Amino acid sequence: MLAGLHLALWELELLWSSPSNQAHLRTIVFSSGQAMGLIDMDEGSLKTLAGKICSMGDNDSFVVVHPYYLAANDTLNSWKNEYESIGKSQPFEQIHRGLYLLETTERVDEYYMKTFMMKTFMLYGMRSTINKLHWVIDRKEMNKTYNRFDVKVKIEIGLNSHHDDNQTTITLKRVNFEIGKSGELLALNQVPPVVFSETMRDINRFLGI
Repeated sequence: MLAGLHLALWELELLWSSPSNQAHLRTIVFSSGQAMGLIDMDEGSLKTLAGKICSMGDNDSFVVVHPYYLAANDTLNSWKNEYESIGKSQPFEQIHRGLYLLETTERVDEYYMKTFMMKTFMLYGMRSTINKLHWVIDRKEMNKTYNRFDVKVKIEIGLNSHHDDNQTTITLKRVNFEIGKSGELLALNQVPPVVFSETMRDINRFLGI
């Protein structure tokens, strides 16, 4: 969930016109660029965690907030408490989405993470997850591009082929980030926090297979 899709007011109104969509939209924390909160298209407003009512303008654009930004604003735990107190659930993980911070990750150097050195899995069991999470296997690497941030993530891999495809294994090695257009290595401390968190979340999904 990179939450990079900006929606115009008229697009939200169109989605809101469907009762099932409306039920979901009421549970998602949006940002208008000026405030973050829950939308109510019937009232044409966005309500913040503190209860402030903000009007929604025709020229505003709205985006689903990644939990990193809620944590950065020290409101993530408060949102979690709010949802638990009113028994509200979401159509996808947002408030309770796994969040991973670079500061807690072991590094080989300024460009490479050490966390996933030499972990081997059965490729057959991983393939559907790899595809679902939009990773691509390309010879000696597995990569994923985050177009909004112009960043490509690469995991060095070893494919250990077997005459029975179900027995082929894949070894995950070092992880690094590149600037998408130039291919220049990106220092870990320059990686957008949302890209880092989503990458780590994907890799932890692989580890759980």
